[in-house]
This record gives sequence, structure tokens and C-alpha cells, in this order.
Amino acid sequence: MVLFSLVASLLAAYAVAAPAADIVPRLDSAEGALLQTGEGRHGGFFYSFWSDHYAPKSSDVGPILYRNLEGGRYKVQWGEGTGNFVAGKGWNSTDADKRRSVTYSGTFSATGTSYLSLYGWMKTTSTKLNVEYYIIDDWIKYHPGQGDKIVGTIETDGGVYDIHIGNRWAQGMEPSWRRIFSVRREKRTAGTITAEKHFAAWKALGQTFDRHMYSVLAVEGYHSTGEADVTVLDYQSA
Repeated sequence: MVLFSLVASLLAAYAVAAPAADIVPRLDSAEGALLQTGEGRHGGFFYSFWSDHYAPKSSDVGPILYRNLEGGRYKVQWGEGTGNFVAGKGWNSTDADKRRSVTYSGTFSATGTSYLSLYGWMKTTSTKLNVEYYIIDDWIKYHPGQGDKIVGTIETDGGVYDIHIGNRWAQGMEPSWRRIFSVRREKRTAGTITAEKHFAAWKALGQTFDRHMYSVLAVEGYHSTGEADVTVLDYQSA
């Protein structure tokens, strides 16, 4: 997540047409209930919706509106002043550990910093640093690997991904967690992500991790406006 100081609370609790800058996003009430931030299960999938700012009424300034729809589908829309959020559907715990590839489709648009990625957290017993990872297929405005040098590349699923690795600090002098990015050079909003190839490439670069907390096909926004309609279509497991 973009706001580094909020990772402690996360760990404990664990796009169609581009909107105008002053958009107040709205979703059809017939499509399903708006959700508060949190996590759970819906349509056979685990979902996670985290935010550092939530306005529950569409008339409020800066709302983030998230809905779980049928199966692996969800919608999210956000307005000016929303801060940082991550939302998506996928798997948690051992289900995520078994996952090897994910097929998805979607629309995704935003006016500012936003990502479309396979996003997750993994526990690490060999070090004190848990791993936050992104396999990014599309990004807008701010390159997600900026500030971390490219340490490797991987060619898979019809494209090339640059790998960026760096430590992050919540507070104090010691790093709090490690972040790994695989960033696709040829952006897309549909396709298959063969996650196991990325995990193997990261391990070849000396990274260690043991098991998943969760893994979701996610949309992230940071001080931007936008909307996305994403469907997780299929996944292959061991």
C-alpha cells in the first residue's frame, strides 16, 4: 500500500471513461450492497477492502465505493480526496498458497496514481520482514517501482516484467517489511498472471517467504479519482 505508516494496522487486522477531477462516484444500488472496509468471502472468493479514508455516503466528498458482484466480479469507484485504498477478490491463507496462476478481465481508469495488480502479503519466518508484493499489469501516473532499482526481469504471459525490491519503514530505524514489485512493461487490463513464475524469480534473487496471508486481484488508488470493474475468471492450483 502506498501509505507506509499504516502497514501496522493492516497486518494486525490484518475503468471505463476517465472521470473528472471533482467526480462524486456513484454505483447502481441494484447491483449489490456497498461495503465498509474489511474482508470476508463472496461468490466463492476471499475479498479484501482496505482504506485510510472512507466516506459512506455518495454525497460526501471523497468517497470510495466498493461492491462485490457475482462470482469473482467487483466494482470500485473513488473520488477526489480519498487518500489510499486497496480492494479486490482472490484467496487467503492456504488457498492462496496453492494458487499458481490467475486469469482476469476488467476495465480500469483513473486521473492519478493507481495500480491494477495481483497483490498480496506473505509471512517470512527466516527474517523479521514480511513481504508485501505486487504483480502489476497496469499503472497510472506514478511508476510503482520508482525509488527501488531494477534487480531483475522476467518474461512471462506475453510480456516482460521488471522486478523492484526494497525495504519499507513504518517508524524507527529498522525496516518494517519488504516490498516486491513485478511491473509489466506492456500495460494491460485482462489476461493471465502466472504467479508461480514471479515467485520463482524472486526466490532466485534471494528473497524468502513461507506462506500467504492473502492474495487478491486488486485495484489501488492513491489521492486520485477513478473507477474499475474487474472479474477474476479462473485460477489454477497445485
